[in-house]
Amino acid sequence: MLAIFRALHRRLGMVIVGGLVLVLPCVATAQEPPELQILTESFPPFNYIDDTGELTGQSTEVVRALLERLERSDPITLMPWAEAYDIAVAEPNVVLFSTARTKDRELQFGWVGPIASYHHAFYGRADKPHSIQSLEDARAVAKIGVVRDTARHRFLTQNQFHNVVLFEAEEAMFRALADGEITLALGSSDSVAMAAERAGLGPFSIAEQYPVQEVPLYIAVSRGTSEGELQRWQQALEALKRDGDYAKILAHWGKQLDLAPGTGSGLVAIDGTAVARLMAGLIDTTLAQRLQALEALADTASVQAGEWEDIQRLLLTQEQQLGAARYWYLLPDGSYYTTVDGLASTNLRDRDYFTDLMDGVPVYGSFVHSRSTGRDAAVVAAPIFTDNEVVGALGASVFLRDLSADLQRNISPPPRTLFFAVDDQGLITLHPDAARIGLQASDLDPPLARLSEATDGELNFTHNGRAYRGAWATAALSGWRAVVAQLEEE
Repeated sequence: MLAIFRALHRRLGMVIVGGLVLVLPCVATAQEPPELQILTESFPPFNYIDDTGELTGQSTEVVRALLERLERSDPITLMPWAEAYDIAVAEPNVVLFSTARTKDRELQFGWVGPIASYHHAFYGRADKPHSIQSLEDARAVAKIGVVRDTARHRFLTQNQFHNVVLFEAEEAMFRALADGEITLALGSSDSVAMAAERAGLGPFSIAEQYPVQEVPLYIAVSRGTSEGELQRWQQALEALKRDGDYAKILAHWGKQLDLAPGTGSGLVAIDGTAVARLMAGLIDTTLAQRLQALEALADTASVQAGEWEDIQRLLLTQEQQLGAARYWYLLPDGSYYTTVDGLASTNLRDRDYFTDLMDGVPVYGSFVHSRSTGRDAAVVAAPIFTDNEVVGALGASVFLRDLSADLQRNISPPPRTLFFAVDDQGLITLHPDAARIGLQASDLDPPLARLSEATDGELNFTHNGRAYRGAWATAALSGWRAVVAQLEEE
């Protein structure tokens, strides 16, 4: 299958060379741009006040470069996050950075970016490490610190953490960690070193215990701001990336450039439906590999005997071989064991796929927000039969961010080509921007609701404020719609 994609990619490259590019004229507008409130918080190294009292940071440099390109002189104001966020939600013509693009914020703002990324992780004292391999482990510690009203705070609330201590700033949180007032701190990979240093801690006093979320950072533009202004900012950012100035800013801050889809050059002429069908087949093949392995294990005597120690050993082997997933063993009452936690404190009876499994029907690609890991995942699971009776199930929660990245690497889509997938409920399951996974596709652009109306077809839609034309096809086993689209020439 991968050989087919590589051959197809070579063919597409030839089409790019010989394809016809239609350049549409830009239409200028005489409308005076509005005055903007540009707000940020202390979030080093992205935005913060340095030792000389100047506002600086990686994202601050990006925003200043955009203001220069947009010929704007709006000042940037630093204030506490909660205050800045409340203003951005309530008032038009507000620009807020650096903002984590999360599911609950998606429809509250327009988005320009991404301008950076990092990951959230649980941190502990280096001299007192904790074995944290899942959210279940983290729930069991005494106290977890987090900064109030941040995306990290919401993550803990949504995942039913009750051992949370709230802080107003990163420095206070890490001082409490050093003093033993909290056991873990939920921090950011890019800001933890500087925040710990500002809290008076040594560079090796804090250690990452468990990563939980990959977080893209954007410039959030408040609702009520004109669509034209939003597009001007996005276009200025893409120009900043194309001409190399963005890369220079990242290099200055010790980062590497990772361009998002849609920022390359050249127009690709492809048979979109044919490529979408190949994509759909690759999705099914990838998930089927895991399901077939689970079905084989479910037929073994050791699994049917129901001895968790034996089952755990078999599942750990699968998890280590295939990676990017959490494996588990489910009992008919909804209780379950995972390879990391053993017997979990939560129950799976309320999951949509539970009834199917207990009726003896395999599960193939059901979207969940994993209770074990806190990550968006696709469930594949096989029932376990003994004397024609279902006595349990073996499952894997396949991490969708990792699956998206793997597929992107394998198919190597041409520049200006976007690939994503949507399940039969309209939820985005695969996307190069991890923040989009789990969102309703139709909330991003209403024409995407058409994906549920037919097994394949063609459509036009907008993505990040830009026009795409694309095609979709349905994966036969998972029911996911694979979408392949190319950026319309501007």
